[in-house]
Amino acid sequence: MLPFCKTKSRAVANLFESGAISSCVSTHASHACETPRQAEVWWTRAAWRHYNTSTMCLQRLHGRLGLRYRAIGSGELLRRDMFLRAQGLRLAYDALLASMGPLTFNKYLRHLWHEARIVFFVRSCLLHCDADQRLKPTLSSRAKCLLPLHNMPEFGAVFDCVSREDFVSEQCVA
Repeated sequence: MLPFCKTKSRAVANLFESGAISSCVSTHASHACETPRQAEVWWTRAAWRHYNTSTMCLQRLHGRLGLRYRAIGSGELLRRDMFLRAQGLRLAYDALLASMGPLTFNKYLRHLWHEARIVFFVRSCLLHCDADQRLKPTLSSRAKCLLPLHNMPEFGAVFDCVSREDFVSEQCVA
């Protein structure tokens, strides 16, 4: 484990590890279910409209983060990769919240919640940076890390980034 990820409590390490890995797994599981050429089979019109709105928002966020020219792919593959990474992190964080959230009422574990969220976001970033081993990945390693994080208001709140006027975020995938 990296020195900045060391924790005093093994419970926190287990929770952030499970959550961060779930983020990557849910991203890759989404790829297995998708058939890009037959979208009408899997998608309702409302779902397709929501997907298009979300991916356009993610493309804007990608550009606002200064990552525009670092993307190796373009078109639908790029939008799909952005969406799946943002959705995967959202699902994993919601699972972490569901499993750890009730523990925050325990006076002995309450102080671990902030640390657990910090480590969750750091670990998920590290996993997303290294998760794609293709020769020509769709997104740069930096984009794989930053784009899903800047999509989540919880990330800005945990690291107190929202108080900075130059902090870029937009919730494209909820």
